[in-house]
Amino acid sequence: MRREAEVLCEPRPGAAQHRLVEVPADGLMELLRAAEAETGVRLSTMRRGLDEDTAAFIAAAAAGRHVRRILDAEAVHG
Repeated sequence: MRREAEVLCEPRPGAAQHRLVEVPADGLMELLRAAEAETGVRLSTMRRGLDEDTAAFIAAAAAGRHVRRILDAEAVHG
């Protein structure tokens, strides 16, 4: 997955350049499974669940974790 992210961050003519941000993914799968169990709602994308499309779910959860860090930092630093 990292190589795919690096490719997406490479310069492209006429497009703004993306920035690769390292986000720890530890514990995310457990949190996703706990969310399924707690809500009773099966997480799925295009009919694929956590086990069938693990990378997509971990990437989305990592993005959420990154946003949370940004919001927490803004709250502290105003």
